[in-house]
Amino acid sequence: MPYEDSIQHLLVLFLEYKLARSPRERSRLEAEILQLFDTLGASLTPQMLSVRGEFERMRAVPDRPDSNERQLRRAATRFYKDRLSRFQSIPDIPDLSWGAKELLRIPIIEAFESAEFHNAAATDQSLRIVAESLREEPHSQSEGHGSLRTSIAVIRAYARNFCNIPPFCSGRNHE
Repeated sequence: MPYEDSIQHLLVLFLEYKLARSPRERSRLEAEILQLFDTLGASLTPQMLSVRGEFERMRAVPDRPDSNERQLRRAATRFYKDRLSRFQSIPDIPDLSWGAKELLRIPIIEAFESAEFHNAAATDQSLRIVAESLREEPHSQSEGHGSLRTSIAVIRAYARNFCNIPPFCSGRNHE
């Protein structure tokens, strides 16, 4: 690899190293960076020696552990994205506007984060119930047209089915 390409690759690796999310990923990148330094060893200029020193200082800084809150937020987001993907694969489900997806996202993520509701099968069932309402023809242009449904259509589906769709409501006796 030409010297300039090696330097460019080294800078990319530095950035990846700073953004690494796990000790395992940092270790892998660290090994690759050190190997690249060794490869460039014969041409270490004072600037490269300075760069290597900076990397050594970076290595000395311990990994910043993810807060429990950030880990939970990522898990909730993954949970929602997986559920939405399954929802969008339901046959004949209309396309959803950005706002419609947001209205589906918010209660699922908030219920997940509260440790109240992590049940994927029940969430999928709840989204199927919402899908039934979304399949109906829109009552107005603001609910969508053709195969597109908006946040207004999702609000109507929630209103119609609210206490039958956990995690939003666990049944009429919990109202």
